[in-house]
Amino acid sequence: MPSFTGLIVYLFLEIEKKFLFFQVAVDWATKYGVVLYLLIPLLLLSALMGILFAYDIYRQLMEYIEEKGRAVILEQEMGQIQNHIGEIEQLYTGIRSVKHDMQNYLFDIKSLLAVEGIAVEEGDSELGNYLAGIGKSLPITKTICSLP
Repeated sequence: MPSFTGLIVYLFLEIEKKFLFFQVAVDWATKYGVVLYLLIPLLLLSALMGILFAYDIYRQLMEYIEEKGRAVILEQEMGQIQNHIGEIEQLYTGIRSVKHDMQNYLFDIKSLLAVEGIAVEEGDSELGNYLAGIGKSLPITKTICSLP
């Protein structure tokens, strides 16, 4: 469409040059004046079509740029979400490790106290009740810290 507009403008300018410099062109203009009356609206129509065509290309370009920008933002958000998930998994792993270590420490304490002859079973002594309470609270942390 823009090339058609350029061609019409070129033809119009060539005809105008001939009108200005040659007497033959004046005779031709009087003979074919109707063609000139049609040439000007054709020129305007082709210019309007060229403008509309350029506007459509511009609109499509802007839509493409916006869509590409949204895709980049979504990609960045996905990367941030994946990083966050990785950090949460590391936290859960650390908590499970601490829980496991606590169970081992509790078992070691009970074993050392039993070797020394101190009652560590629940109901035998206050210390036994305390250690049993700690032992019972560890499975609760298991349900809190487990990943789905």
